[in-house]
Amino acid sequence: MDCDVVVVGGGPSGSTAAREIASRGHRVILLERERFPRDKACGGGISLGCADRLPFDISAVVERRVCGVILGDPRTGSRTIDWAEPFMYLTRRADFDALLVTHARDAGVTVREDAQATAVTSLPSGGYQVTVRGGDGAETRYTARVVVGADGANGVVRRAVGLPPTQTGVALE
Repeated sequence: MDCDVVVVGGGPSGSTAAREIASRGHRVILLERERFPRDKACGGGISLGCADRLPFDISAVVERRVCGVILGDPRTGSRTIDWAEPFMYLTRRADFDALLVTHARDAGVTVREDAQATAVTSLPSGGYQVTVRGGDGAETRYTARVVVGADGANGVVRRAVGLPPTQTGVALE
């Protein structure tokens, strides 16, 4: 086996899972099809509960602290609720993801960028093989006892385990 765990997808879920697994002494490879930092049009809101669960400070990537909301429609009437303390942080995904991947690397995770997983197959001897296509078109294969799918709702890991595709929406930032 090349490693104990291959994590497919380097967003918040994938990089956090990879860091947590590596911090427990396992050899982890994290595969991300893009290069960091990369923009994502969704997921720029971080709840305080999420931030509090991370074992490091995220203040360097926080752009705004949300301390209120407007409920309703300004044309027909709305209500503003303000709190003294923030209940959410706003960040750019490029910055947040890069911070999470840095902490994953610091925990010992091997990060492979520009590495798109194209197939996941079971091995007869146990474990899995993940086929990856690099930006240059070359294929690489990694073997692991476990594969973690964090590559999105319609990712290769979802298809490999036989789950049907899901409908996706549009995200604006």
